[in-house]
Amino acid sequence: MLILIIYNIIFNMSIISFNFDSFNAKKRKLIKGDIKVSFSPHIKNVKYIKNQDNDALLMNFEFVVVYEPKIADIIVRGNLCYQLKDRKLKKQILKNWEKDKKLPYSIVEEVMRIIFVKCLTKIIYLTDELQLPPPIPMPKMEHKSDMSYIG
Repeated sequence: MLILIIYNIIFNMSIISFNFDSFNAKKRKLIKGDIKVSFSPHIKNVKYIKNQDNDALLMNFEFVVVYEPKIADIIVRGNLCYQLKDRKLKKQILKNWEKDKKLPYSIVEEVMRIIFVKCLTKIIYLTDELQLPPPIPMPKMEHKSDMSYIG
């Protein structure tokens, strides 16, 4: 939760809660040869909620990582609550979601940023436990003869 508070302060975000519902990671066979790793986050559902002081959108999401050829897959599901800054937009946002499953870019950008950060952190841990390559390249250190570490 601390990371969410820090992100809200730094990026002036409207996300007021973030929860994981499930983690499903399955390794089907050992890695042999070349593999392709792809991932995609999806907002699965959006609905309006109102609590004490906030008009908000409750969004269910799914983050899927697939290893081809059919070596493994990881599915992370959860939800987040997005505080609406402008109550007047509520009807239009929900109407567009029901019709086309689309949200305004400003909302999608903010929501996807936090979904990526929170999910990829958990997914990297899961890939390590399953001895799978992470879905994103990890930083590499270059060895230089004149390089030293000062801590």
